[in-house]
Formats: sequence, structure tokens, C-alpha cells
Amino acid sequence: MLVATNLSKTFGKTRVLGGVDVEIEDGVTTVLVGPSGSGKSTLLGLLSGLLRPNTGAVTLDGRRLTARLSRATIAWIPQGSNVLPHRTTAQNAALGALRLRRRARHTAVSDALDLVGLSDVAHQAARRLSGGELQRLAVARALVLDRRYIFADEPTGNLDAENTQRVVDVLQRFGGQRANLVVATHDPAVVGIADRVIDVGNVT
Repeated sequence: MLVATNLSKTFGKTRVLGGVDVEIEDGVTTVLVGPSGSGKSTLLGLLSGLLRPNTGAVTLDGRRLTARLSRATIAWIPQGSNVLPHRTTAQNAALGALRLRRRARHTAVSDALDLVGLSDVAHQAARRLSGGELQRLAVARALVLDRRYIFADEPTGNLDAENTQRVVDVLQRFGGQRANLVVATHDPAVVGIADRVIDVGNVT
């Protein structure tokens, strides 16, 4: 279990979060909701270890969440695609698995691209992909890592209805089965796959 105790975060003179206690259970798809500026992305960053709290702590199975432990257990799907435009779709997906042996990496990339529906553009330069394809590529890269947790920050924020549904379908297949899914979103389609919804505005 991932446990946050008394978390607070301040940027400059602005306190974004204060005194937050949250538990993220295994096998549960958790969705963080709240209005813009409520601290959804900040809480996601704190829970994943990407941000350091001003006060409080995050533990995983009783161990303090260090940067090393975070890298070993958590994969990120960021806002936007964050790809290398001149690399192919497959090469971009493989960036999440450079430590694997070549054959294992090839298999992991192939499986992930198949799951997100990008097998047919595996050898196409990322700069030629549509916005929806780029976001699905970001999902694939996280899946390749095969981590215990997948954290996603507004994974459907800039997508049309069709591509939103594709991303939601992939996340739903993985949430609680192959990975524990934690998502910050304002999208009702993503909220619809949640086992647990946390309103960040009511825990700060």
C-alpha cells in the first residue's frame, strides 16, 4: 500500500496542499479529481516521489518512498506525449525498457504497441503521428516498464472523444490487474473507470 501522511506542498508563497492523508490500495484504480488549481497534479507528483513535500511523508509497504524506490515501482504517463519526434514509434516505446535484453525489450514493446493499437505505425517516425496516437504512445511507453504502479496526469486532456475512449479502454484493462493505476483527471470518461475517487479539494 502507498500511504501519504500529513503532506503539504508550497510553491513560493502559495500553499497548494496542506495536511493531506491518503492511502492508495493495491488492486484499486484511484482517480484524483477537483477543479483546476486544486492540487491534483501536485498530489500525484508527491505520491509518485517526483515532488518533495514541505511536510509529511510517503511510504510504500512501510518504506519511505525514495527516488530509487520510485523509479523501480512507478511508471509515468505525463500530460502531453513527450516523445522524440525523429525516432520511430517503437523506438520511443522502447525508451521505457532500455535495461531489458534486446529480445525481451522487443517483445515488451511489441505487446505494448499492440495493446494501444499502434502496431501498424511501429516503424513510423513519431513526428508523423496524430495527437491521439502520440498520447497512446505515451501510455505504451509506461506499460513497457511493467511497474507496480502507473501514474497518469490528465492522460486524455487534449484528445477527441474517439481517442479518449481508446486510452480509457487501455487504462481500464491494466488498472488493478497488471498495475495499480492512479490518475489525475477532470475527464468524466476516466472517472468512470475508477474504483475509488478522491476529491483533492476536500482533502487539502
